[in-house]
Amino acid sequence: MLDNKGFDDWAFDYDEAVSMSDKRDAYPFAGYADMMKSIRKTVREKGRARVLDLGFGTGAFTSALYADGCEIWGQDFSEKMVEEAKEKMPKAHLVTGDFCGGLAPELAANSYDCIVATYSLHHFASDGEKIRFIRSLMPLLNDGGVFIMGDVAFETRAEYEFERRLAAEEWDDDECYSVYEELEPELPGTEFEKISHCGGVFRLTKEAYESGCQCRERTGLTERQIKRLFEKYLRLLRITPPWDVKLELVRDPGWRKTGDFRIDCDDRKAVLMLNVLEPKNSNMEEVIVHELMHIKLYPLDQVTESLILSAFPDEGPAQDFAYRQFFTSLEQTVEELAKCFLKEFGEDKEFSFGRCKSFKSFNELYDGLKSID
Repeated sequence: MLDNKGFDDWAFDYDEAVSMSDKRDAYPFAGYADMMKSIRKTVREKGRARVLDLGFGTGAFTSALYADGCEIWGQDFSEKMVEEAKEKMPKAHLVTGDFCGGLAPELAANSYDCIVATYSLHHFASDGEKIRFIRSLMPLLNDGGVFIMGDVAFETRAEYEFERRLAAEEWDDDECYSVYEELEPELPGTEFEKISHCGGVFRLTKEAYESGCQCRERTGLTERQIKRLFEKYLRLLRITPPWDVKLELVRDPGWRKTGDFRIDCDDRKAVLMLNVLEPKNSNMEEVIVHELMHIKLYPLDQVTESLILSAFPDEGPAQDFAYRQFFTSLEQTVEELAKCFLKEFGEDKEFSFGRCKSFKSFNELYDGLKSID
């Protein structure tokens, strides 16, 4: 990995080298042009935005934002590249310095609509340092603001390892590239757009980050992790395709349940609702399986209710007793089945006793049925 002097020497033909790598679809700059178009589109959606560019280099990309009318602030550690960039953007506020040692004070004193880093944050020595730095940037975003990182990047560790073997001796082991499945839990709310076999764009809005941090604090999981578990158990329980089930994360302080569902039996559609603001159960995976199990058993639920009404058509103690025993037995069965699935497939095997802890046993329930008049 080059230091600031190396980039000074590279400054005169840096843009040409990037373009050649992109045209050859080769590591590390494959997809560069498409990546810049994607990032520019995001910035343009903010109008005449105030943009902080970290590692702007010669200003090849940033000057396009400058031409769009954006107010440009930036930091780069190559003195010669900063000089080139200043020629392209005379009114930009550009600072020479290595942001791996911290953001320049004059930049940290401002707020921004967009913070952009293209092929630059891989200079951090470790993922931990990079993540801490990105976290420090989030308070600098205005409401509706977005952090954007375009770089050599991968969705999974397997993709990273494949590209490393493919690039062979060209691979730079000193550079710290990001993997989405590992980055997102640390920066909840991050989205990833794959651009090429070795490049991608991470986006994280201020609101998504704050919401994601709150979700992780309250549930122990990020929203993406919750959605992944939801999709996992839809598949394992074979609920889809027969049912069309959506996930809704509830942030209503007045909603006291941890999980529930709305269902349209005629259209076979359901919405699983999870409380990510004040959940009563610490194992959100258990809640997901429990509620999906109710959907799985919903046809049996409906048949049994019909039989109860057929056997006890008149409202009274007998009908009330039958309903009460049925729903108690159903809840007990669902909870036990959920625990069986979690024991076999669960990532979090710390079960709660739930509301069935104080319920009667199956034998007691059966004996109670004999007393119905």
